[in-house]
Amino acid sequence: MSMGIDNKFHNTLTKNILNLDKSIRWVDILDKNGIIINEQYKEGLKPLLTKEENQESAINTITRHKTRKKYESKIGKLTYTFGRYKNLSRSTIPE
Repeated sequence: MSMGIDNKFHNTLTKNILNLDKSIRWVDILDKNGIIINEQYKEGLKPLLTKEENQESAINTITRHKTRKKYESKIGKLTYTFGRYKNLSRSTIPE
């Protein structure tokens, strides 16, 4: 089965982002509902979250983003979000 153009683009994009810096552990691309449509982990990495936990977190991220969009007309369009946790830093960048 051949990969579609979007899949090739997403796969290349996640690989390129992952290779930007050694501190980047993984990259996910989500659809508008928070479903993970592409995911790449650093080679040899042991993920901190299970696949199910990561998917639940992704859905929660999109829900928070949709909440923020309500106020976009007053505060401007979201550029990115950044969270610092004890074991990792996480950034969300909307399209």
